[in-house]
Amino acid sequence: MSSAVALEVQDVSVRFAGLTAVSEVSFKVFQGTTCGLIGPNGAGKSTLFNAIGRLQRIDTGRVLLFGRDVTPVRPAQIAHLGVGRTFQETAVFDRLSVSDHVELAARMVRRENWRERAASALTTTGLADAADLLPDQLPYEGRKRLELARALALTPRLLMLDEPAAGLSHSESEALLQLLQRLRRETELTLLVVEHNMNFTMRLADKLVVLDFGKMIATGTPDEIRHDERVIQSYLGSAPR
Repeated sequence: MSSAVALEVQDVSVRFAGLTAVSEVSFKVFQGTTCGLIGPNGAGKSTLFNAIGRLQRIDTGRVLLFGRDVTPVRPAQIAHLGVGRTFQETAVFDRLSVSDHVELAARMVRRENWRERAASALTTTGLADAADLLPDQLPYEGRKRLELARALALTPRLLMLDEPAAGLSHSESEALLQLLQRLRRETELTLLVVEHNMNFTMRLADKLVVLDFGKMIATGTPDEIRHDERVIQSYLGSAPR
């Protein structure tokens, strides 16, 4: 594990028409580690996630990526700074093949070796044999892997995963978990994950940040969070067994 800080959130607040959705949240994520954002519905997870990815305006505070202040960065520029991201719902072009989608992503950040980078992303996500298919020919789990392949084709240093296991069966979630764990072992990739599947998140993350009503109420390892009384009362609902 590197001692370098990949992501630093400094006193970030986001407000909507006078309502504070995120209130002065601060935490660090070290390079090569996985951080999970968890909390009950309406806790501010998605708002904070989008603020970090620069899809949501930040009212106060800063977001630093590998030491650089990216708070003023436009969403279209964020991929060029080493951030890849998946979305809950995959947006696709109906007439472009699976490989076309991944190749477009690879070329978006830089032109050199884009074919090799796209091919690597397809192989990593198990989509190489489906490269010539159209997205609607893939099962739901395949479309989720396409979303991941597009993000990996950007060759990110920080990969942001928005509900990656949502809608997947137990076996599909397990396969995805093993894929992400392998990526972590083989690369210095840093992961930031929002996911409601607590078993998935607890097994994947090195560190958890827990939000409730827009405020960070706890942070720590999965084992520490399992036994945190504030988290149990606000989110987990019962003491761990």
